[in-house]
Amino acid sequence: ESRMLVARAFGHACRHLEWSTTPNYAVLNGQSLPRDNFLVEWCRTAPNLVSLDASSHVCITMERAAAIGSACPLLEDVKFSGWDEVSPAETWARCFPKLRQVHLSPDRSGE
Repeated sequence: ESRMLVARAFGHACRHLEWSTTPNYAVLNGQSLPRDNFLVEWCRTAPNLVSLDASSHVCITMERAAAIGSACPLLEDVKFSGWDEVSPAETWARCFPKLRQVHLSPDRSGE
């Protein structure tokens, strides 16, 4: 896909990313469709990322958050949607060691 070509070319220089995709309403057995995993793949090309806004139509799981945190160890500010569970800040700090701010929205559209 063309977005991965851009990621491979410029991801290493990316420091701030606002990620949006088409609405992902299809859910099967509580699992979102694989297109949300594309964000993880993109983040693997951007190890210098310090802020990520993925609050628009992206469903986050702790597994996805851990993969993003592992790929982008410098992340300080993150925004996710599709999160309606209660979790302590320490849980997120394990995924993002340099975390300063996390914004979680239960609304999958990020509003």
